[in-house]
Amino acid sequence: MTRPHPVPGQSRPGTAERKDDMVMMCVRRAWRRPLGVVVAVLGIALAACGTSTQAGPATGAGATYSPLAQQVADLAAGKLLYGPTSGVVDPAQLRAPQASDIKAVPFSAAGKNLKIAVVSCAAISPQCRHTSDITAAYLAELGIASQIFSSDYTPAGNQQAMNSALAYQPDAIIEYAVAPSTIGAQIAEAQSRRIPVIGGIATKATDGGNLDAYVPQGSNLYQIAAAAQMTVAGRGAVNVHWLNAPEFPQLEVGAGTAFLKTVCPGCGLSEGTETAAQVTNPVQMGQLVTSIMRANPDTTYLTLASACADLQSAAAALRQQQRGTLVAGGCGSSAIAAMNAGNLPFATGSVEPWTALASIDQALRLISGQPALPESETGPAAYLVTPQNTPDRGTTGDYGALDRWTVSLFDYVAPYSAAWGADLSGVVASEK
Repeated sequence: MTRPHPVPGQSRPGTAERKDDMVMMCVRRAWRRPLGVVVAVLGIALAACGTSTQAGPATGAGATYSPLAQQVADLAAGKLLYGPTSGVVDPAQLRAPQASDIKAVPFSAAGKNLKIAVVSCAAISPQCRHTSDITAAYLAELGIASQIFSSDYTPAGNQQAMNSALAYQPDAIIEYAVAPSTIGAQIAEAQSRRIPVIGGIATKATDGGNLDAYVPQGSNLYQIAAAAQMTVAGRGAVNVHWLNAPEFPQLEVGAGTAFLKTVCPGCGLSEGTETAAQVTNPVQMGQLVTSIMRANPDTTYLTLASACADLQSAAAALRQQQRGTLVAGGCGSSAIAAMNAGNLPFATGSVEPWTALASIDQALRLISGQPALPESETGPAAYLVTPQNTPDRGTTGDYGALDRWTVSLFDYVAPYSAAWGADLSGVVASEK
């Protein structure tokens, strides 16, 4: 298991370190058991060893944290983190993914002349662009034609992209992070023509629409992974100021803050809000960070709702203040690039090729007249990348390296290949 990464400049008291080593020994013993009994065994082990660790002077109510934080961080970094992919999660539900978690529908596209339109939130979004591109690559391997239609984050752009997708006369439409509230007329047109619309990177609750199927992006899981890593890195002696983004409820910040409260009652936690304008404009981002740190000078981690923000300006503002560390989850390989550039201490995110495969599976089910899977049964899992385990040390963002690493931790591609009668492993293997 990986050891906690200390906050720069923070020492580890000898007594607390010895106590933590004893607890972690018990956690290791628990982890030798099968995954299905880990939680039960962990509870027994911790009853004998103590239920929390102690480290240094408290910055919150009392510098203690549950070893569950270490367990979750290790899962996300070494096995992928799986559980309910929306909402606040009971820590007992968090585990490594298994092949049985993927319920791909048997399907062959041979002789069907199918077409699927892919509508992407914006060409400037690395996450939407990557998920759309890899969706098209998987469809090509299946013998299904596709075309990507990109929006530009505006209602007018969403409508234009959907109109173009409808003109393509597809058998289904997969849209990634396009707000249904802006494309009501187009959704109605698709339904009138019996063209199913699948919301990838979304849930019905956070999307605000009524599409034919959904695939959550698992943002709640990567927010939980971020909370776990902040806890173990600071050894329970941290103050976190966590920003929510009301414009983007699908980011599910609440799952991360709830987990932090559960595993680290001694951590300080304050919350605020951010707007899209603030986190994408360098001047506004610098002003936001500066004002937060002046109002909350003891902040150890300033946590943004998403890493799809101007991280360079935010990190620069923190360096100017000479206090605090920036944290932000999601946004794929660009977040790892930001970590490598020194703007983030670690990166978390959801497994985007799994999202693409699950979205295709929903489309194939609906095309063949079968019901869609409940969104809670689609995946994906989340990951944690640190400077110690990173598959990419560059500063430009290497999705191929990231995706191949996630497949090496858990082969989420194989079940879909088996169900669809096509070897899909080459898509990630050859990805740039």
